[in-house]
Parts: sequence; structure tokens; C-alpha cells
Amino acid sequence: MQEVYDVKPLRAPRAAGLLLMVDAIVTPATGCTAPLLPLDALTTGESDLTLLGRIMLYALPANITGLPAISIPAGYDRNGLPLGLQVMGRPWEEETLLGIAGVADGLVERRAPVWSANPQEN
Repeated sequence: MQEVYDVKPLRAPRAAGLLLMVDAIVTPATGCTAPLLPLDALTTGESDLTLLGRIMLYALPANITGLPAISIPAGYDRNGLPLGLQVMGRPWEEETLLGIAGVADGLVERRAPVWSANPQEN
């Protein structure tokens, strides 16, 4: 874990320099849509580090650089699973991110979640 903290000061200036040219950087919030959980995960838990790496793929740049970021709903995939966007901004300009998120919130379709312990009922 120490290696991550050692590279953070080296990467933050490069990312901050990119943000001098734009107000924000927009990426997918995750590297894949939410997977269906195995039924036994409800009682025993779930641990799939490969899947976790795919899910967390786009969170890494903000985590390493310390730049502010917000994840916002962006719609649904063809199976009805939610999709999101991540918006990264300049240091100390969280207000810009909140403004972008506020505008996006009014543009995104909302659906009631559908959940069942039996995937055939979903």
C-alpha cells in the first residue's frame, strides 16, 4: 500500500494540468455493470477480486491523485441494470462537480429498483 502513497504526488500535478484545459473529466463510474450475486452470497458473502478490479477501474485515478470526484446515475443498460458516470474536477472546485451532478440529475430517467432473492423473479 505504501507504493500508492509514494506515486500520488507525482501523478496529481499531471492530472491537475489536464484539468486546466477542461472543467471536468467524465468517465464511466464503473468498468462493468452490476453483476448478479450468487444466491449463497446473501448468507456467506462474495469475494471476487477480478470482478472488483473491473468494477473499481475508473475510481483509481481520483483515488490516486486525490482529485475530487462524484459518481452520478446515467441511465440503464439493456438488461435494466443501472449505469453511472464519474465526474472528476479540479482541486477545491467541488462546487463545479455538484453543479454538473445537479444538471445531470434532472436528465436521467429513474426506475424503481427490482430485487428478488430468486433471480427468476426479476
